[in-house]
Amino acid sequence: MVVEYFNYKCPTTGVLRACSIDGKWKKNLDLINLELRKKDRDKFLIITGEEGSGKTVFGMITCSYKDPTFNLSRVCMNGEEFKNAVMKDRKSVV
Repeated sequence: MVVEYFNYKCPTTGVLRACSIDGKWKKNLDLINLELRKKDRDKFLIITGEEGSGKTVFGMITCSYKDPTFNLSRVCMNGEEFKNAVMKDRKSVV
């Protein structure tokens, strides 16, 4: 497995952290992002899986890699939170 690293600066605390991401997943994210930019599309990601399988960690690393301004206040854990976030500010939902 190839692991690539990127730096993430927390917008709230300013703390710089080194994060790692699987090389294949990084390549796929880059390709998806390129296609979305060509078509001027928004991104929407749903992560599912068994309890304790790493969904939260996977999502945090993925969002941190794709959006340097990402922070926990933009995470929605259920439909009601998502609806409220969209209604509050459509630009801030990840």
